[in-house]
Amino acid sequence: MTRRKWWYVLPVVILILVALIGLGIQIYHNLYVPVPKQDTILVGTHQDPDTFNITDSGTNFKVSDHLIVDIEYKPQSSRSLPSSSLSKCIVVDKTTGKTVQTTEWVDTSIMTGKYFDLNNQGWKPGLYEIKLYRFGKLDTSLTITLH
Repeated sequence: MTRRKWWYVLPVVILILVALIGLGIQIYHNLYVPVPKQDTILVGTHQDPDTFNITDSGTNFKVSDHLIVDIEYKPQSSRSLPSSSLSKCIVVDKTTGKTVQTTEWVDTSIMTGKYFDLNNQGWKPGLYEIKLYRFGKLDTSLTITLH
């Protein structure tokens, strides 16, 4: 090839290389970067004062513990969400089947999660299921044990 033809081919080759690198990065991100498949519920007794993240999440607690619920929403396209909707968390005593707490809030498309306290003073030892409802459907649940 003559020197003049290289000046026409070189930008095309560079463009193809940049496109392949971008494609490689996208494939890596899709295969190896974990994305939660559903919203998650974490329960704990302590929050980091700077980030508000629960620092001791688990499923076994004392009845006397002050419990904090952290709901983390999975990443979603903002186009797939309504601008706002009513969400709620219901806590059910699995021994009796009775609802012991209901917490409702309005979700907006910019929210990434929700924190709230469990009013577990006076609850008896046993299994409790925390159910998260979003967009009118059961989204996820978590069972905790109080002893």
